[in-house]
Order: sequence, then structure tokens, then C-alpha cells
Amino acid sequence: MQPETPSMTPLQTLLQSSLECSRIIELIDEVLLLLSQKRTTLEEKTIAEFFHKLVKSQCTVLSVLHSCLLETGRGQPRIGPEQLARLQNVNEKVRTRIEELLKIVNYNMNHLEQYFEYDYCAKLIEEPGFLQDYDEVISELQSTMGLDAQ
Repeated sequence: MQPETPSMTPLQTLLQSSLECSRIIELIDEVLLLLSQKRTTLEEKTIAEFFHKLVKSQCTVLSVLHSCLLETGRGQPRIGPEQLARLQNVNEKVRTRIEELLKIVNYNMNHLEQYFEYDYCAKLIEEPGFLQDYDEVISELQSTMGLDAQ
């Protein structure tokens, strides 16, 4: 993700956040596509399920961001810089974790299955959750926009 520069307007920051969400979805789809080419393990099923939930959360975030854009056009978005900074922080953590897996998947599928995926899966389950972080961000964004929780 490109860091926000002082010259970015609130509209540009919102669009940058939208772009980052889309890129995360693309990375997840790339990982899932590559994993579909090999024998499926229990850990991969768990990872895939988690990633599908992440994509669902990303789509909800995108829906709220684009509702804001639809409402304001090129004007001042109601979603503030603090909310977008929080979203960008969560997105950065998620993207880093996905890229970690993608690197191994591209490196060697055997290594993935024998040495990597068990620990990776355990980290996803044990971490105080990206999904919870997204739920909080989504709730805050929807509240700001006056949207009902979906």
C-alpha cells in the first residue's frame, strides 16, 4: 500500500483504501487458486474458510466505502481520516500475512504442506482476529454512514 502523503485529499485517501481492499481480495484469490492445484489438507481447508470470511469482510468494507463515494461524489467524504487510518492498519497486517503464505506457495508446495501450513493455520486461529478487527471497522464505518449493519 502506498503511504498517505500530506497532499492526499480525504477523497484520495478513501479511494486508496478502496484500492487496498481490492488488492487484498486479489491476493486471497491468487492463494486460493494456487492451493486448489494440490491435494487438500485439513489446514488448507481451515485457511481457505478463513480467507473466504476475510473476502466477505473486504466486500462489506468496499460496499460502505462506495456508498460514501456515491453519496458525496467528489465532495468531502463523511468517513474521516481516523477511520481510514484504522482500516489501513488492519489491511496492512492482513496483506502482510497473506503475502507470507503466497511466498511459500510460490516457493514450494511440498514445503508448504510439510513444514509451513500447520503453524500458519494455528497463527490464524490463535491470533486475536483479523475478522474481529474488520467487524469493528465495518461497524464504525456503517455507523458513520448511517447504514444498517448487514
